[in-house]
Amino acid sequence: NSDKNIYSLFASKDPFSEDASQYILPTKVENIDIICGNGEVESLTAMLANVHSKEYILHDSLSRLVNANIYDFIIFDNAPSSSIALINSFYAAHYAIAPLTIGEQFAIDGLERLFELANMCMRNNDTLRGLKILINKFDKRVKYIEDYKEKLKEIYDSEYRFNTDIRIDASIERAFKCRTNVFLYNNKCKAAEDFSALADEVIALE
Repeated sequence: NSDKNIYSLFASKDPFSEDASQYILPTKVENIDIICGNGEVESLTAMLANVHSKEYILHDSLSRLVNANIYDFIIFDNAPSSSIALINSFYAAHYAIAPLTIGEQFAIDGLERLFELANMCMRNNDTLRGLKILINKFDKRVKYIEDYKEKLKEIYDSEYRFNTDIRIDASIERAFKCRTNVFLYNNKCKAAEDFSALADEVIALE
């Protein structure tokens, strides 16, 4: 049902008592389900402006699902903004991943603001345990990239960085165009290796 998406959950009459499992849709990939996004999500910040404790909507609506232990992991995918959807994700998640594309100044500038927001959420709520940087679209052919990585290490200790870098790989775009994931498209490609290594690191956090 197309009206069952993350926006309709937040916009429901009493989102705190909503059961998130009613919004879940199956995918073609075994053991992976999804709650669809919606282009109106960014408007939630204004819509929920006067709602008390709005940062807990996602946490509360997921509580029954989490307590049922149906899923090993629940992943929230957010746009790079300080929206109420992102803050809700921080209040519901154990860990947050900050993808960083080296060379994109906007991403670098936003990283500090993202850590400030995560730290604020951690001060107010003990669910979120940390935020870690993931270098994305890594291309070792770019001359300055290793120097930048070293500078990043000087600013952020190892506890704030993943060891894995996601290398640039045309297989990602090709898989997207084929409407599949990179593992089904080519599980021997660089991206598949990198995402597998990242998954191992994420699992180890728990």
